Amino acid sequence: MITANKFFNRLRGPGLSPTGSWEAWKRTKILPALAMHHVPDQGVDDKSPPLKAYVNHGRWVAKCECGGCELVWEEGLFFCMSCLNGAHGHKVRRVVFPRSRKRIEGLLAQRPVINRNWKPNETLAALEDENKAHAAELLGGAQ
Repeated sequence: MITANKFFNRLRGPGLSPTGSWEAWKRTKILPALAMHHVPDQGVDDKSPPLKAYVNHGRWVAKCECGGCELVWEEGLFFCMSCLNGAHGHKVRRVVFPRSRKRIEGLLAQRPVINRNWKPNETLAALEDENKAHAAELLGGAQ
């Protein structure tokens, strides 16, 4: 599954490190976006509940209250480029991945990308049942 780290690791260019790091993204995208609105770096919001990461077409994402959706970082961080986390004082939000992340990824990896979806309220048993019910559609044929 793709996280922001994996996605942006593929980018190369001025100011972006080849490691797809959060710090490089913050320095080259977030801070300039905040500066355009005359907002200094506000740090991390450690008071609000963390957002829950979910999988959408093979990408680990989180949804902002404004309706925006962004890839999440392995570091457990999220910043909405639509509203600049305005409802949270423009602070970076925390994100949590599920404890069963590796198992979820394993089950989803068997599916075509368009069907690699998981929401926090879905159980591992439900994912397994879906894979069984659609075995012919799984990558590599029936499992």
